[in-house]
Amino acid sequence: MVLETTTVKGIMPNICCKQFMSNSNGVVDNSNEINWSEVIKKEARGHDDADFGEVQEIVLHYVLTEKGILNKDKFYLPTALAEEFDGDKLRFNISEEEANEKFKRDEAPAAEEYAIFNRKKTSEKEDLEQKEVDEQKDEKTIDNDLEERIRIQAEEKAKMEAERKAQSIIQQAEDKAKVELVEVVKVETEEKANEIRDKVEGIARKEAEEKSQAIIQQAEDKESFTMIYFYFLINSRLKLDIPL
Repeated sequence: MVLETTTVKGIMPNICCKQFMSNSNGVVDNSNEINWSEVIKKEARGHDDADFGEVQEIVLHYVLTEKGILNKDKFYLPTALAEEFDGDKLRFNISEEEANEKFKRDEAPAAEEYAIFNRKKTSEKEDLEQKEVDEQKDEKTIDNDLEERIRIQAEEKAKMEAERKAQSIIQQAEDKAKVELVEVVKVETEEKANEIRDKVEGIARKEAEEKSQAIIQQAEDKESFTMIYFYFLINSRLKLDIPL
């Protein structure tokens, strides 16, 4: 808490203080500045708009308020627990039950007695700061997790795309290999067919030549036999003097 005493009137110093106000979680922060010179004779309120009377005096460690008309109740409220001042009401981070049990008294408390509230305020501030740090860490963790998920998704997408391209290349290679194999088989088949045809034709030609030669030979043999026959026949007739 930063305190600056500007003027002193009797026992009531005119104080300007940057005070700690509570946020929606009920934890105090230092986002509000209270002008203490304006809070005298203003209403003091607590949780659920609990009425603590009217501000009478401000001391470094407490704010004195009085409630009632004849038999007035005095509340010595720790300045460390003041949250905000809206121009009409000075609000404290104190419940009505807590005010009646701890701060309603006839004598002013010693500074040492209320030092615990300063420590509490400091602790709450540290807790708030730690909470903010934790929240930032959580946000950073979330951001890191998000980045990691995005990275993993990108890697998986790239992997799938690479696998798809690789599969496409493999398929194209297989298709090309099949076409080339068909061509090779076709050529080999044609060559084999030509080879078989040539072989068959050669065999047929050879057999035809052999048969033709045999026929020619038979014809020649027959012709020779006929000539011999006629030769012997003629000779025989000549010997026997038989007219031809």
